[in-house]
Parts: sequence; structure tokens; C-alpha cells
Amino acid sequence: MTDTPSSTRLLARRPDERPPSDRLRRLASGSLALGCLAILTVAAGLSPSGEGHGTHEQLGMDPCGFLATTGYPCATCGMTTSWAHAADGHYVTSFLTQPFGLVLVLITAMVFWFALHTAVYGSRISEAASKVLSDKLVWFGVGGLALGWGFKIVMMA
Repeated sequence: MTDTPSSTRLLARRPDERPPSDRLRRLASGSLALGCLAILTVAAGLSPSGEGHGTHEQLGMDPCGFLATTGYPCATCGMTTSWAHAADGHYVTSFLTQPFGLVLVLITAMVFWFALHTAVYGSRISEAASKVLSDKLVWFGVGGLALGWGFKIVMMA
């Protein structure tokens, strides 16, 4: 065997020589892809409520207590309905129902494809995406949820 730099040796590994961390990353990515697919599949199986909220009741959940008590929608009001509309391909209706719901559906679909690609091909695209988003993700989520909630309050008023 010739003396080659370690970086060349890593690139020349056979698939059965992958380090355990690579297998673990692929397994975790496959699990993440299955989780995203499960959520998207459930959304596709729901019939969106014409009221713009309440679709979650098809999953056996109680009606929103916050809405019943205050008369105002909760921060996640309309999310399930928005997801159901998006799963049916009605993106404008999904956005008008709960804007952040549509954003979350699109992010979940994107994460599904990145995670599936990583699981199947061993790609590191998911790691690169998570490094770019990690610092901003929490603030994006909080801000998006707050804006979506404000939009929902205005639309239901």
C-alpha cells in the first residue's frame, strides 16, 4: 500500500469501511426524514376546516381552550388547517389561514428531502444547512410565530 495523505485515504474508503459516526449520522437523518414524512402524511389525510381553525379536532384533540375562553385565537390557531390546505396544494389558502403554518410546511418538506439525501447518499448537506440556520432559527421561529399570530387575530376579528 502506498503512503497517501489521510484526506485522500478518507475519500478512497469503501462503503463497508465507513466510520461509525457516518452510520449514526445516516441513521439519524433517515429517522428525521421518516418523522417529517409522517407529519406531512398526516396533514395530507386531514380535511381542512372551513372556519380556518379546528382541523386538529380530527386527530382526537379538544377544541382550542384559549379561543373558547378569550375569543381570540391562540398562537398556533389555524396551523393544522394551514398544513391540510398546503398538503392539498392550496398554498394561497394555506397562507391566508396561518402564514407561519405554510412556512413550517415548506421547511418540513425541505428538511425531509435534505435528511433523505443524507441518509441515502451520506451527504453532508444537512450539516451545512444546520450550521447556517442554527443561530437564526430560534429567532426566526419566534418572530414567524408572532407575526402569524398577529395576522390570525386580525383575520378573525
